Amino acid sequence: VLMTSYMGTQIQAVGIGREYGGLLGRADRLALMGVVGLVAAVYAAPVVAGYSVVGLLLALFAAVGHLTAVQRFLGAWRDL
Repeated sequence: VLMTSYMGTQIQAVGIGREYGGLLGRADRLALMGVVGLVAAVYAAPVVAGYSVVGLLLALFAAVGHLTAVQRFLGAWRDL
């Protein structure tokens, strides 16, 4: 998640313009956190392989967040 935000600001720093696109943007992350927070409040037991819905969300953020950062990097590379 941090790499995604960092990549967006670094693209802006080199003069290309702020990049918000990708697989998992800020609005998507906030919406998922809201939904998963509500689900976790009702059902906190482990869901898959001993992980709760919050743990699964963190794993999703880790994987897809890096892919989003790579997408932003490649888009900036093309624009240079």
